[in-house]
Amino acid sequence: MRTFYKQTVNLVYGMAYRVISNTHEAEEVALEVFMQVWRNASNYNSELSEPLTWLLMITKRRAIDRKRNISKKLITEEIFDENTAGTEDNAELSYIAGQKREIVRNALDQLTQKQKRVIEFSYYYQMSHSEIAEHLDMPVGSVKSTIRVAMVKLRNIIKKAERKYDHDPKIH
Repeated sequence: MRTFYKQTVNLVYGMAYRVISNTHEAEEVALEVFMQVWRNASNYNSELSEPLTWLLMITKRRAIDRKRNISKKLITEEIFDENTAGTEDNAELSYIAGQKREIVRNALDQLTQKQKRVIEFSYYYQMSHSEIAEHLDMPVGSVKSTIRVAMVKLRNIIKKAERKYDHDPKIH
């Protein structure tokens, strides 16, 4: 394993970095990949792929999952910044955070039931696309397109509501 690691660590890190574009996260992915390889080496099937192909496939999946989780976390923090409202002494900031939460709640209510469930599983429960597909008994491609359509719809609804909020003279 040590020899394999020395021979491939730069490739693994390089692929992870190309996907994530973050040094720390790419290092974390590389570490996770080699831990997974160590634990699952007995599952490797040489008839299906070469060792390097298997390793890079694991790396790409891990990096994409990490990037997706980072994006989800950023979106969640941006939209649902509960901490600002709960700990901020400034009443205006608390009010604004409450208004943002209300805008998001209203936007979620405008989604179809299917869109709402897929977004909920993806962002609140941090489920992967394949887990959502299995849970809802739908193809992975449908899950991805439903998320994409729902996010575009949410973004448009939220932007429209924020413009209305920004131009409301009663608020300012």
